[in-house]
Amino acid sequence: MKKTIIIFCLGMCVTAVFTKKYISGSGNEATRIALVESLVERHTFCIEKAKIDTPDKVLIKGHYYCDKPLVFPVLSSAVYFILYNVFNLSFSKNPQIAVYLFTVFTVGIAYAILLVFFYKALSLTDISEYYKYLLTASLGLATLIFSYSVTYNNHVVAGAFAFMGFYYLLTSQYFLSGLFSALAFSTDIPNGSLLLAGFFIFSLLSKRWKNFFTGACIPVIFWLILNLIMIGDIRPAYLYPGAYEFPGSTHTSSAAGLYRPADVLGYAFHSLLGARGLFSYTPLLILPIIAMLGIFRNKKHRFYKEAVIIIWVCVMSVLFHTLMTGDYGGWSYGFRFYIAIVPVLFFFAVFYFEKNISLSKRVFFYVLLCTSLLTAVVGAYNPWTVCHKGRTFHAIGDEVKSTFCGNLACMLAEKSIFPSGLRRCCISKDDFKAYRYMGLAYLNMRKNKKAGEMFEKALKIKPDDRATRYFLSFTKIRQD
Repeated sequence: MKKTIIIFCLGMCVTAVFTKKYISGSGNEATRIALVESLVERHTFCIEKAKIDTPDKVLIKGHYYCDKPLVFPVLSSAVYFILYNVFNLSFSKNPQIAVYLFTVFTVGIAYAILLVFFYKALSLTDISEYYKYLLTASLGLATLIFSYSVTYNNHVVAGAFAFMGFYYLLTSQYFLSGLFSALAFSTDIPNGSLLLAGFFIFSLLSKRWKNFFTGACIPVIFWLILNLIMIGDIRPAYLYPGAYEFPGSTHTSSAAGLYRPADVLGYAFHSLLGARGLFSYTPLLILPIIAMLGIFRNKKHRFYKEAVIIIWVCVMSVLFHTLMTGDYGGWSYGFRFYIAIVPVLFFFAVFYFEKNISLSKRVFFYVLLCTSLLTAVVGAYNPWTVCHKGRTFHAIGDEVKSTFCGNLACMLAEKSIFPSGLRRCCISKDDFKAYRYMGLAYLNMRKNKKAGEMFEKALKIKPDDRATRYFLSFTKIRQD
């Protein structure tokens, strides 16, 4: 008990230090906060009067709504209710402190709870105490869980719910497993549905499916009721016919407004191993794959069934996101669509250390750890990175395909450590495009002064560029 309290407190300290104090230009973050603001301040699901604008919205029956699953923002609105009604803080009047506290006490708490349950799950194995702490810290600091824990999003929360469901599955508490697995589903529908199905199959094999099913029904029914209250239909808003067909919509008219990949194989490569790759940004995830291969060779292994289910979930998630999405998650760091399954996958890294391992294997682990730590820290600088979205829109940001390079460039430029050679390597050989890109990136991070400096440098190269002049004028308005 004492150890878990310490881990929770350390997790909260991490979020307290790194959590952002602004709402970025990302529609993913803004639309959820717009919904929370509307629920608390105006007691409505409609977001057209929200002071926070967002491109991620749907138009249904003459009103604009958040297009994301409702359970997480509705539950987290309780935190904003206290901030708004008890402490008189709001996103519009006190944006920095309100956004900071709101994020810490929603995503930050989920992050800390995830670390606690991860440590508790490791305690079910025979691994030494040293590796329990090391792997828990690795999950918390060297994966995209850390990168996204600094901002308001559903991925970290879904990952926490999913792992809690997994933990209760391991400890044969099927009602709680169903409850938290369904909460993961209602927070991240694609990954959550796969985890929910996989865990349900496990409960069937254990002949405890009734307990699991009963627990799962509670969040699912709550989610359906929220949909019904908001739009008069049990379907989620993003599946409502014609919901994205309005002037200025940045989404397609297909289901969920998704783009399909123009090059499926190229998209699969870059989402797993390339410029936005799950394994290129978190090479530590190679360890559970290695460990699982060993488990599959021994059908009597204690965690054989669990490993089969998790690898099935991962494979199906890769297939779904490869075939059904085409924008790499938009302006975001790495490939965020896999974040929710990272904790349950990373759990199996424990079996890499199941026996006494050689010096070369330990060195291999620490190399992967240091590399993953670097990419995770660079991601925490700005999880909503301006970047190429998988298709050529001829927009600012298209020149940056590696979000790691984009973030690294801005980090170094902010500290005035940015030689021209590195700028051209990270962003573009064209200095005008490089400066303009960094200007937009800083604007997205609400760093208006730095954005203005970059736009002015770009205009010295191309004084007549209308888009850059517009962004510069917009930056000055923000500064005033």
